[in-house]
Amino acid sequence: PKRRAVDAPPASAGGATLSAPMPGVILEIFVKAGDVVERGQRIAVLDAMKMHNLIRAPRAATIREVCVEAGQAVGHGDALVRYQEA
Repeated sequence: PKRRAVDAPPASAGGATLSAPMPGVILEIFVKAGDVVERGQRIAVLDAMKMHNLIRAPRAATIREVCVEAGQAVGHGDALVRYQEA
């Protein structure tokens, strides 16, 4: 049975980094460096305690760097992507 992704609690986007809202494993990444994202756009799917959590962009920005890859374990607060400074 395919699991439905649910929206994760808002990830921290203090400054120019989008951080993991909880520990887990990155299942999918939907962006790459250079992508322009809109507020609410899908960034990644994080599996935490068998729940698929959809990580969304908290604001419009350009992705400078993707810090994780599919299959990677992350901890709470680990950098997922970094934004270009405006």
